[in-house]
Amino acid sequence: INFDHGISLDTIDIGALGLLRRWRNDPAISVWCRQSDLISEQAQADWYTRMSRDPTIRMYMVLSMDDGPKPTIVGVCGLTSLDYHNRRAEFSLYIGPEHQGQGFGLAALKTLLSHAFVNLGLNLVWGETIGSNPALTMFQRCGLKREGRRRQFYWKGGRWLDSIMVSVTAAEWRARQRKELGAARGVGKATVGHDI
Repeated sequence: INFDHGISLDTIDIGALGLLRRWRNDPAISVWCRQSDLISEQAQADWYTRMSRDPTIRMYMVLSMDDGPKPTIVGVCGLTSLDYHNRRAEFSLYIGPEHQGQGFGLAALKTLLSHAFVNLGLNLVWGETIGSNPALTMFQRCGLKREGRRRQFYWKGGRWLDSIMVSVTAAEWRARQRKELGAARGVGKATVGHDI
């Protein structure tokens, strides 16, 4: 999946599991995740098996296309709790610690949202994160709106932390795409007459 944001999304390769496990266990990432314990090799293998068989989970490697002919894995994103009847899913995203701060998260989330709304025909994508996660700013730059706070929802690092819920609808996403397209063309207001 490639929507020209400098990255591409591809299905998770079993050979990447060691790298992904190392990233998930890194404090720079795990501090913002729901799990409290380190992920074991067996738990990672079980997750891969479950994810591969479950149609309500679609996880992808985030690949940087800027490093020559062979793409580099820079993170993981995906859609979970896919509900095709109600056309909604929860998004998941993390970028490897050594690749953070380079715009990969923003590009990956934009690409994932495009995939969710264009290819899968979803109506709503939602997410949850620890309240103090600096990625909330990036989520909002992609059009996700803060819609609620679950107080003292997670016990991490010896203290209670709030959970912040965010979401974006297909209509909101399309309006934002039209606005961004108009701004890119330098016309202030988009004049696109069709859905992107």
